[in-house]
Amino acid sequence: MNGGKEKGNDFLIPANAPVVVKFEKSFKGLFPQSLLRLNFDKQESGVTFRFNGTGFVIRGNVVKWDSEDNFNYQANLLVDGKLVQQIGLPVNYKTRKYEIAWLNDLPKGEHQVRLKYLNSEPAYPVNVNEAVIYSETAATGFTSP
Repeated sequence: MNGGKEKGNDFLIPANAPVVVKFEKSFKGLFPQSLLRLNFDKQESGVTFRFNGTGFVIRGNVVKWDSEDNFNYQANLLVDGKLVQQIGLPVNYKTRKYEIAWLNDLPKGEHQVRLKYLNSEPAYPVNVNEAVIYSETAATGFTSP
């Protein structure tokens, strides 16, 4: 077994020399620019915001402490008035999302984002906390307006 030995109640496993792996660049040309505080708590119809950049991540979650309920919010993600995708937001604490929605291949410029809820349940608050805004050049400092 790769040179391992059993010695009484112990196992001796030889250490392997580290091997350099090929560098893999994720999200090439995408850099965080700013943090947009949204602070929308349980908006009945959804959330809307504008930004200047090439991408975003909306952070937040559906909240009910220790919930294992199977309810899922359904929401449409619209960017610049066009439906990009339909999103499921599970209430169950084991499967809920903390990054509600994201898109990272927009053309540089002004964009409007709308997260529109398709169903609602008063027992499950939706917290939409912030959006991380991205662009194609590295920022000199990460700012929060």
